[in-house]
Amino acid sequence: MLLTGALWILAGAAYLALFGLLRLLDIPFQSSDVWMVICGAFFVKDGMQLMRGKFRDPSWDGVLTIVIGVISFGHGWYQFAETGSAMSLVFGIFFGCLLLVPGILVLVGRKQYLVWKAEQECELPGAL
Repeated sequence: MLLTGALWILAGAAYLALFGLLRLLDIPFQSSDVWMVICGAFFVKDGMQLMRGKFRDPSWDGVLTIVIGVISFGHGWYQFAETGSAMSLVFGIFFGCLLLVPGILVLVGRKQYLVWKAEQECELPGAL
């Protein structure tokens, strides 16, 4: 789960950095850029909470991460087919992998995370 949290933070930071790069290059603002910033912020926040053990049940977020990863692959391929831009394909593969891996990892490690989180919460009152 630590790896998943780190990858979510990395994905969020990459989305935010891409948004900043697009603004620096004076590429026209699109409505999808709003979703890029929102997703980036949520990935960073959720990754930090997951690493600290403060995250709720991560199953829904794992599924959503996989869906966004598959969409990233598809969008990269679609842009490549339409424009022939290899950079679109590279970005699609990069973000697709960056999201598929933690999505799968969070679903695989979900039960162990919930057990660990419950143990941490039980130990907390006794430590005071």
